[in-house]
Amino acid sequence: KKDPLYYSFPQCDGYKEASLRRNMRPTFHHLLELSRLDDNFNLQRLPAVQRNAQVYVGTEKTSKPARGGPPQVVLVRGISHAPGLVSLSGSRRALIQGLDELERAQANSKVNPQASSRIFLHSMPEVEDMTASE
Repeated sequence: KKDPLYYSFPQCDGYKEASLRRNMRPTFHHLLELSRLDDNFNLQRLPAVQRNAQVYVGTEKTSKPARGGPPQVVLVRGISHAPGLVSLSGSRRALIQGLDELERAQANSKVNPQASSRIFLHSMPEVEDMTASE
């Protein structure tokens, strides 16, 4: 079974397709703070194995010339709906999944061997003391 394809045409971009948001659930862009990344980096999306993870290789947007070109960064961004994330085993599992995505990304030919890396995980907590009707 294939995941559905998503295309976004935000007003802020003049209703042009936002390629950074392609095949991403509508709320992911904001939860993963991709607009902040897009302000600071020229981003290129890399394939990710996990459904709730996004992997990007970015080069810093800078006006200063740097020897060897601008620094490159591998960015792994993820969202977790898992209720056990606050436990030791749950947080360990999330970290290992992020490190696996990072390792796969570093094997990509578009990634410079000297690239630094950053992992960001957005945890969505359960709402307590509420029923479905509330």
